[in-house]
Amino acid sequence: MFILGSFIVTAPQIAQAHSSGQSLDSNATNRELNNLFNQGRQLIDEGNFSEALLRYQHAMSLDRENPQIFSAIGYLNAVQSNFQEAVNAFQQAIALNANNANFHYALAYNLANLNDNAGAATAYRRTIELDANNVNAHLGLGVVALRQQDATGALTAFQRAATLAPNNAVAHRSIGILLIQQGQFAEAIAALQKAAELDPQESAIQLSLGIAWLNQGNASAAIDAFERAASLEPEASGMIHVQIGRILQLEGNLEEALRTYREAVRLQPNLIEPIWDHGRWVRMRQKCRTPAV
Repeated sequence: MFILGSFIVTAPQIAQAHSSGQSLDSNATNRELNNLFNQGRQLIDEGNFSEALLRYQHAMSLDRENPQIFSAIGYLNAVQSNFQEAVNAFQQAIALNANNANFHYALAYNLANLNDNAGAATAYRRTIELDANNVNAHLGLGVVALRQQDATGALTAFQRAATLAPNNAVAHRSIGILLIQQGQFAEAIAALQKAAELDPQESAIQLSLGIAWLNQGNASAAIDAFERAASLEPEASGMIHVQIGRILQLEGNLEEALRTYREAVRLQPNLIEPIWDHGRWVRMRQKCRTPAV
């Protein structure tokens, strides 16, 4: 799921000067609020979120009508993975300022982390109503739509994100994966190639490309993509080599398949038993060593 991103905790606006109709107690409250906000911001800068949260909770006890205070509390709960508390805070912020797109986006993010996908989808849609160009809201909507088995809605959301942000690799990769699932392999390859161009170090994109090429019947391109994935993610390269070996075996290139299987086992020795039994391994070795007649 997508992080809060550009959601920024800002100092809530309060009165700064004593007016003729203002009591001294009000001035004292404002001074205390200013001190709490300054302390809170400094603690956030230091990464001390739990202490910062205490400052904003104290501020809330002094001013319960300021939505920015509740948004700060929501943010600080979210970064500590206290998602239900964050939801409660952002709902209070929205009750005070219903047309703030950032509040609705943050609410959606936290609902998604609680697996309240229907609630998250509603909040993402409200975010988009208020800020149609919010790329992360479209991406988030795509993710929760997938969780709800709404592939069409997810694809529409990811395509909108890609239109708004043509250089967003996540959007193009998500489109590619969905198109693979729908059997539209040529279109999937185009989307994944764009994603790879934007994020050449992401191994998952290369894996998806390999799957798409394989379904297109292009084993050579599939192997190239899988090999790139293996080079980008060495810890998973053993399993990736197994997939390459299977392709080579299906293509009838048994010598090269055997070499690739050996490399897979060298990288991850535990792969040999779960992937194929010893008898198959021996038979394959014997077949490789038997001259064709």
